[in-house]
Amino acid sequence: MKRHFENSKPLFRPRLMGATRLRLLSVGAMLMAASLVQGANFRGVPVPGTGILLPPFHPVLAPQPFVPPVTPFTFIGFIQSATVDTPCTQAACTDFFVGGFMEVNGTKIRIPRNTIFQMPATQMTWADMFKNAPAAYQTLNQSGLALADVPKPLTTYEVTVVGNRVVNPSTGRDEYVAGLVYIAQQALNLGNGIINAMDYSKCTAGVPCMPDIWVGTTLTAKTGARIHLNSPNGRYGAPDLLADVRFTADEGNPTIASRTGYPMCIPRFDPAVGNDSLCPQWNRVKDPFTTAFSTNYTFPAATAGAPDANGITHQVGFPAPAVKPDPFEQTPMEVGDFISYTGNVIQDVTPCVAGLPISSCQFISAHTVSVELGIYTHPGTWPVYVQMGPVTFGVGGTVNPIFPQEAVEKIFGDHFTTDFSQLVDLYSEDLNSTTGALSHRFYGSADPFGPPLGGIQGRARFRAFVGNFLPPSRNVAAASRSLTGGAPIDTILPTARFTANGLMAGFYSAPTFTFIFPENLILGSTQIPNTFEEFPFLVNGGGPYIPFNSPPTAVSVGVVGQLAPWPSVNAPTPVANSTGLQLIQPPVANAGPNQTVPSGSTVTISAAGSSDPNTPPMALIYTWQQLNGPPVIMQNTNDTVPTQTFVAPTLAPGAAPVVIAIQLAVCNGFTCGGAVIVNVTVVAAAGAPSVTLTSSVLGVAKSVNIAPGATVTLTAAAKCGLTTCGTAVTFAQIGTPKVVLTITGNTATFKAPATPGTLTFTAVQTSGATTASATLSIVVGPDTITVTNVVYTQTFSGLAVSANSTALPKGAAILTVTPLVNNKAIGANVVCFYDPILNTYTMPESIVNPIPDSVKIVSSFGGTVISPILSIVK
Repeated sequence: MKRHFENSKPLFRPRLMGATRLRLLSVGAMLMAASLVQGANFRGVPVPGTGILLPPFHPVLAPQPFVPPVTPFTFIGFIQSATVDTPCTQAACTDFFVGGFMEVNGTKIRIPRNTIFQMPATQMTWADMFKNAPAAYQTLNQSGLALADVPKPLTTYEVTVVGNRVVNPSTGRDEYVAGLVYIAQQALNLGNGIINAMDYSKCTAGVPCMPDIWVGTTLTAKTGARIHLNSPNGRYGAPDLLADVRFTADEGNPTIASRTGYPMCIPRFDPAVGNDSLCPQWNRVKDPFTTAFSTNYTFPAATAGAPDANGITHQVGFPAPAVKPDPFEQTPMEVGDFISYTGNVIQDVTPCVAGLPISSCQFISAHTVSVELGIYTHPGTWPVYVQMGPVTFGVGGTVNPIFPQEAVEKIFGDHFTTDFSQLVDLYSEDLNSTTGALSHRFYGSADPFGPPLGGIQGRARFRAFVGNFLPPSRNVAAASRSLTGGAPIDTILPTARFTANGLMAGFYSAPTFTFIFPENLILGSTQIPNTFEEFPFLVNGGGPYIPFNSPPTAVSVGVVGQLAPWPSVNAPTPVANSTGLQLIQPPVANAGPNQTVPSGSTVTISAAGSSDPNTPPMALIYTWQQLNGPPVIMQNTNDTVPTQTFVAPTLAPGAAPVVIAIQLAVCNGFTCGGAVIVNVTVVAAAGAPSVTLTSSVLGVAKSVNIAPGATVTLTAAAKCGLTTCGTAVTFAQIGTPKVVLTITGNTATFKAPATPGTLTFTAVQTSGATTASATLSIVVGPDTITVTNVVYTQTFSGLAVSANSTALPKGAAILTVTPLVNNKAIGANVVCFYDPILNTYTMPESIVNPIPDSVKIVSSFGGTVISPILSIVK
């Protein structure tokens, strides 16, 4: 439990804090507005393929002197004053959970009992914030963070407070009540530059010491900004006794790290005198050619040894391991590194001397440092390191029947890992409100594979806009598959090992700084209160609490309960032993079975099968949206009734069916369940039939001069209106001789009879009460040969023949000519050639003796004819 409140802290870079501040105001609104633009156009008309659609009409109340009972607020500004209800000093603290008041931008805000105050890299109760103030302020029961404190703090402290103003005349209540509180010395307090020097001159030889880290532009010169790391437990270097422990670095997750998340450190001893085994100089690779420290490199794989007395795993052979650099140890920052830092201003020399640089008397006590290095661990091996950026969480919301709201349920953030070959998984951390036991819900995975498609190598960019992420948790976590191997994280954490001077390798836990609350859809309508009812850690409490900055043996001083007073008129009922999953669960949507309906009919779809899993079940709101198909008009405007009706579009008889996809989203007043789709298939009335009938032999179209015994195929093509008919045609033969039809669908085959003749067939198609038919005659027997000319030329003793055949297709028959005298052959047979241009068969001249008196022409299709010589020329 101590890890949850003391070590589960965020990567809190100043630039990210600045972004957080904007998101709480305008960016949150823009994101939700963009979400709605994707879902509907400005008139509320549905856009295919999008999410829940809000109703197109939204009433707005007329202006009146009326103060709603609950309205939202967000304040960002300096703490002008801060008080605690019951003093809680370092020496004595009887109640760690009391609240108090804070004044920001001239407004007095109630800090409820059980508030957990979010510092840049740690969490604590409101009372604990006073208890851990510098000694000069503890004796006066002051926080040392407010402008009104005495002595006045060296600098201002900026706070972000999200809550509701609650008005209840019957109880005389009119107050601003906080729900979420975040603080930093300045949200945009960011510096960066090159490390010029590390000055150990103020340190005692052999005694761990935090040196002055000079950051500026000139190497080896002690100019520019002076930096100390705020690491009170010595995680990243020697503790700094002047630092404000409330603004500590995260000592459970690497916030002093390279860009890829590899934990960095400052040697506790001057490297020129002795080596720090927890921050060894040889753990920083040098370029073999220039001997300068490398800025992008990959650690080799190494073998883990047994955990030491503190439960920390080192490489076999520590402190002189065989494999160097050593992935089990932190890496030192060096002169020449470019860093970005954020922290608090501390004065260590009083007074400052006029004319000297301010860094001569003040330094930055940094809780977050990002070193511009690309340090990676061996792909697919442990240890691996993960670092989380801030996570943005859309807390949902739903359509209010009177005052609709913009609402979005999503989660996204950018994370880093030293192993870009493995996925990074994102989880919520669900806390049992009574026992403090943690469990994790899987949200999704991101791939940090890097260029050319993934951007920065090692960055795992998580973007999820579809899914159920509720309820929101105070903390989220990320884990590399190099740690889990794909197994559920809760099966890995009980035996997870610590490396790098006490960091859990491959796992990172951090609070959520940015929640996107529902906002008004219509300008001028009553403001939507912030929905703290959806936050289980505010409703049910946060489990056992171990005071901040306690020794390792400290025990819980009690259980964090529900915020009191609650930031609304009526407080929800807390649930003991709850992880929050029982708190305002999304409903389950059921749009009923798919339907097939006639054209022009009235269609009823029903969500009656939908359910709400909460106890007691909450009233449901149903939102239907057409995704595709011909547009229809939803007739039910009452979104509390589960049924919806519309008139199916009118289709032309015989037209193809159309499918109308309708999406259903079911909400319960706080959150919406996943959308489901019901498909309605509209079928047109049957169209008038039509049919054609053709025949072929061996795949060639043919209906006459069919050779006896040939196999003939009849093919029917039928349509009913605009589409193919749903039933096959019926074949029949008219007259004789009868043949046997073999029917398959819309084709029929038969063998032509041996006797020549004409066969007649019909194909009949029926659609509803209408029929259509086609008739085709098949001629079985020889073709007819027509002789155009037979010429004998005396000079050349040549014979020329011109003839034709009725065989189809044209030219298919082979004509053979035999010269005759007195009906007896006097020469060899000669084959005629078909000329497609002249559309006739011709026989080339051939020498014939004696002179024939006639010719016999025989067709390969069975036809035969004898023709006399029609012309004799010289």
